[in-house]
Amino acid sequence: MNPARLAELHRQRELVLDQLGWLDREIAREGTAFIPVDAVKALETPPLPRLPPMAELTGESVVYSPNPVATAAEARRGCILAIIAGFVVIVAALTAIYFLRYRGLPLI
Repeated sequence: MNPARLAELHRQRELVLDQLGWLDREIAREGTAFIPVDAVKALETPPLPRLPPMAELTGESVVYSPNPVATAAEARRGCILAIIAGFVVIVAALTAIYFLRYRGLPLI
């Protein structure tokens, strides 16, 4: 398994556990007015060992935001390919119609 992906999954798991602990504390606080402080502390999850950021493991800079230039280039390339594919389908259909129906007639 990719060590960078594993580190990112551990980091995401830690964030989710922190959020769940916060939710449990808030539910306990709002659910009843007389919850002892020890019960709220018992709901807290123990801290997980801190892992180095993914960029330190791979030695690369990590960018999580989409690249608008690359996205626009991919969209443009997809549109051009769709137009070419449509043109090929139309030419193939007209050729098939000609050879199946009008083969004996002159083209012009």
